[in-house]
Amino acid sequence: MTNQACDLMVLGSGPGGYVAAIRASQLGRNVTIVERDSLGGICLNWGCIPSKALLKSAQVCWEIKHAESFGLQTGPLKIDFPKVIERSRGVADKLSGGVTYLMKKNKVTVVKGNGKVEKGNKLLVTGADGKQTTYTYKDLIIATGARARPFPGLEVDGEVIHSYRTLLDNRRLPQKLLIVGGGVIGIEFAYFFNSMGVQVTVVEMLDQILPFEDTEVAKELEKILKKQGINIVTSASIKDLKRNGKTASATISGQGQEEKWTGDCCLVSIGVIPNTDNIGLESAGIRMDRGLIQVDEFMRASVPNHFAIGDIVRGPQLAHKASHEGLVAAEAACGKAHHGMRYDNIPSCIYCQPQVASIGMTE
Repeated sequence: MTNQACDLMVLGSGPGGYVAAIRASQLGRNVTIVERDSLGGICLNWGCIPSKALLKSAQVCWEIKHAESFGLQTGPLKIDFPKVIERSRGVADKLSGGVTYLMKKNKVTVVKGNGKVEKGNKLLVTGADGKQTTYTYKDLIIATGARARPFPGLEVDGEVIHSYRTLLDNRRLPQKLLIVGGGVIGIEFAYFFNSMGVQVTVVEMLDQILPFEDTEVAKELEKILKKQGINIVTSASIKDLKRNGKTASATISGQGQEEKWTGDCCLVSIGVIPNTDNIGLESAGIRMDRGLIQVDEFMRASVPNHFAIGDIVRGPQLAHKASHEGLVAAEAACGKAHHGMRYDNIPSCIYCQPQVASIGMTE
């Protein structure tokens, strides 16, 4: 066990954490960022960026299929699916490398390991080799993000049963895909795999896909996606979901009917849960509410000199929202606060085809 004194620390290097680190460094602080995985967090490595790279491939695929309507003739379309995934991973790796460069450019010290908050402004970091270091800090910005919510009683195996993370690195093109959950992640993957020629079924428990969008928009999109060949079932639940060797099976139950489904791939996309467990928040006295850290408009937590941003605080779970919270928190920590965080005017977009965008208050 070693001890080290720090100025300002950031726990987590996602789009909130690395932006906060850069801004604090620009304002004259000596910044240390702690990350257990790759710089850039889930968004750059296993979320927004690689999924948008896949969706670009889907868009090109769609345009080739409809080239004749633009007066162009093409030969038979062939999909090299492993190469599609490879390109996506390459894009993510390049941008993660870009964050590494930004850390060096802005003189931010990078520490690899798991961080745990302790009383007395201390952060215990355990490296991959088991070595532990206690850092004493003046200010801490917590930006640990979120992870996929598991399906009760079902284990993600990365072969047949997938989370969004394992599916982004899956180089086998399935034939029949069941998507449990019709939120943003579920709908974007539905569009992508449908474009690749996969038979896709989406099951949503609520009475509309994209539950956080206005009903008229969601219903119109549902009609369009069904015309594209995606089977969408709303107001329905999944029973008996299990893996059977190289296939999966489930019972889709809704509106007084039950339907059996079997296929070779299942994506569990039922939301995310904040990474606030087992990192010492309660023992450090930081106030929580249903797994989220309670903060004020300047992202200050209940314990002085502690800030929280991103998916672990209230508001939509969006990368650009986390980045702006990172700026607000960094400026507040440096005594340069210009304004508090507002949540009434944040844009969002679902990158299916057609795209769905919104900004401001919904009904």
